[in-house]
Amino acid sequence: MKIVYLTLMIGLLCISCDPVNQKYGKITSDKLINRISEIEIEKDFLDEYLVILKEESRASVELEPGVVAIFPLYQIENPQNGKIIEIG
Repeated sequence: MKIVYLTLMIGLLCISCDPVNQKYGKITSDKLINRISEIEIEKDFLDEYLVILKEESRASVELEPGVVAIFPLYQIENPQNGKIIEIG
């Protein structure tokens, strides 16, 4: 179950961008898309999720064509409720 859950979380983070921008590597303000993912993390997996999230966020910006920025967010009083904002 743990591996399946983590795989699903990584899959959510790997959001593809506009294929035209990926092919040509062009990013223009009229082509940017903002994506917001809302996630609820099980308490038992929170520490592992935060480690994976940090690595995946950095890799997405460095390796995925068209990804300009990723902003992982969570509520301080309830860290199991998270959001990921991707600009690409």
